Amino acid sequence: MERKVVMKHRAIKSVLTVVVAMLISIGGASAQLPSFAEAAGAALGLRTEWGVGLKAVYTGVESLSPNITVAPRIGFGAQFDMALRIGRRFAIETEIGYERGSMMVGNGTEQFKVKTTTMDIPLLASLRLLGRMIRISAGPLFSVMNKAQYVNSDNQTMEFGALHPTWNIMASAGVCIGTHFLIEARYVQSLKKTLNQFEGEEFNLRSRRITVGVTALF
Repeated sequence: MERKVVMKHRAIKSVLTVVVAMLISIGGASAQLPSFAEAAGAALGLRTEWGVGLKAVYTGVESLSPNITVAPRIGFGAQFDMALRIGRRFAIETEIGYERGSMMVGNGTEQFKVKTTTMDIPLLASLRLLGRMIRISAGPLFSVMNKAQYVNSDNQTMEFGALHPTWNIMASAGVCIGTHFLIEARYVQSLKKTLNQFEGEEFNLRSRRITVGVTALF
């Protein structure tokens, strides 16, 4: 399990490097847009877009051990969105997303509430339709922070392990209300299993997420 943690940390560092480079590119495009647009013409249509959103999160979790049962609950989250629009119909999007949730985990004799904290960074290609009113996006989602803990019967805080793997894929569909609000539904599917532990037993989990949220655009 320690080897998996080291590999996960290396993967996270690589993802953060890519995301930082993208954010610098978006920021640079924003800073240079007036002069660039004047030189290249309005037909190129490069524009930046930012947003802040709130969402409800349902996490579906499948225990691959017959001895461990998992019952997730509805959680909540927030995100800070960034996008580089290319013309009228296309955009490259990323965000920093934060989620909190909980689930009940049992082994037949004991059951405890596991509290989870997740930070995600997706990199998405987005299609805008009907005058940018409809949005369809898809791409990889990198879970760069996962924390899941529970308090056992001895009042000790125990590590459960990451609820989501580093590598996931996300698809979303949204509708803009006016020019400043986006209602969006998302589906996130994990691409790998996670190795978890509960009351002395190690086992694997497979997860997926469904979120519904509202984002204010500016």
